[in-house]
Amino acid sequence: MPARTPEAIIARLKRTVRDVISAPDFVAWVEELGLTPMGQGPAEARAMLAKDLVTWAEVVRRAGARVD
Repeated sequence: MPARTPEAIIARLKRTVRDVISAPDFVAWVEELGLTPMGQGPAEARAMLAKDLVTWAEVVRRAGARVD
């Protein structure tokens, strides 16, 4: 989200995303892909990404993977 986006726009976007990811046809489609739809807010998503970054950085480190 761009800096200084009006709160009303952010709230509308959140509502729209929540409505889409809770729609039965969307849920069915995502589950067919073997995924689980998760309706997280920005703070929860940031926390999950930060945790995943730590986890996967350790996996890469232990594997000895290097960028060519």
